[in-house]
This record gives sequence, C-alpha cells and structure tokens, in this order.
Amino acid sequence: MSEVRSGQARQSRSGGARRQLILAAEQYFALRGFIGASLKDIQEAAGQRNASAVHYHFGSRDQLIEAILDYRIPPYADKRLARMEMLERKRGSLTMRDVVAAWIRPLAEELRPRPDGNYYIRFLDQLRRNGPVEVRARAANLQLIGYGAIFDLLMKQMPAASQRLNRSRLALTAELILSSLAQLEAALPADEARPEDYPALAVSNLVDYAAAGLAAEPDAETVALERSSTSGTDFHFSFHGPLT
Repeated sequence: MSEVRSGQARQSRSGGARRQLILAAEQYFALRGFIGASLKDIQEAAGQRNASAVHYHFGSRDQLIEAILDYRIPPYADKRLARMEMLERKRGSLTMRDVVAAWIRPLAEELRPRPDGNYYIRFLDQLRRNGPVEVRARAANLQLIGYGAIFDLLMKQMPAASQRLNRSRLALTAELILSSLAQLEAALPADEARPEDYPALAVSNLVDYAAAGLAAEPDAETVALERSSTSGTDFHFSFHGPLT
C-alpha cells in the first residue's frame, strides 16, 4: 500500500512540475519572445533544480510551446463551440456583430484575472510574430475547426465585392484582434487583479469596431486597385491557418 501511495505522490509531483513549467514558459515567452529563449531561466522560474527538466517532461523547447497550446486552447475552444451553437439557433437573423462576438469573446475570456497571472494572449501574440514555424502551423491546426466555421459565416456576411478583399480583411482583423487583446492583457494589474478588472467595455468596443470594418462596403478606389493589382503584398494570416 505504501508503494502505491509513493507512486501516486511521484505522479502528483511530476504533474505539478509539468504544470509549473508550462506556466513559467508561458510567462517567459509572453514577456521576452522566442528568439534566444533560455530554458534554464524557465526551469528556474518554475522552481525546477533539474537542469534537464524541460527535456524530461516535454522532450524539446518546441514541444514545451505546444504543451502551452494544449493546456490553454481546450477551455476557450469549448466556449467558442457553445457560441457557435447559439449562432446556429439564430441562423435566420444573424448579424455581423453576432459572428464577430463568437470570434473574439471566447479568447477575451483569457483576460479574466487569474491567481497565476494572465499571459496567454501575449504568448500567442509573440508566437505569431517570431514563434517556430512548425509550432505556428500546429496552432492553426488546433484552432481550425472552430475558426473555420466562423470564417465561413463571416464571408457570407461580408460585402460581395471580392473574395480577395474579404480574405485580406479577415487577416487584417485577426491581427487587430490579437494585438488589441494582448495590449489589454498587458494593462491588467500585475498583482491582486480582481474580477472587476476584466475590461468588458474595451472588449465590447473591439467587437463593434471589428464588425463595422468587416461589414463596410469597399471604396471605389479599393475595388479598382484590387482589379488591377498583381502584387502579392497584402494582409495574410500569421498562423497560416484557414483562408491563407
């Protein structure tokens, strides 16, 4: 019996160490980025004296980054799916704002203050800027199901002028959403954040702004330039997900 308890204790300690490494890495990458990242600093921040702790629990730096995604994505993916079910029930009376809210609000829930701090949105923002290419592709795959359905609905709600313009607008809006939420996260109190610190007004304003931009008819100049332009320089999805 004592051997069983000992094994359970070791497993509990291992699970605790793994979680502490995930949280420490999330904060490290959110604040410092991925270029020149120090696994030693992450291990020390997680309270791990074993110099090989990251390799023991995850195998590599990239697998540690993927573990952060695996840890964070399921809860807000469930919230997004719940919102999609609500949209399905409103199918005949959907507005652009309804669909944009389903895009933004589940991720914005990550702004609700946590005892261990809020770093995930800034981690994602750093990942889109300078994260490993393979991990960015994994991030796209993990989020594809929910976002793919949302983008399909948005494309149907947007002006019918041009698929190219609409794809560009979606990519631009994705950049705007992530960078804006990252700024809001950085502005949260670093210590003793309270539930009322959730930036409800700013999030609602962001939903309004994004919905209005996606619904706006393109100017005649934009339409003419789109028809004559052969340049590939445009807005594209950083995570190389749907509609790239």
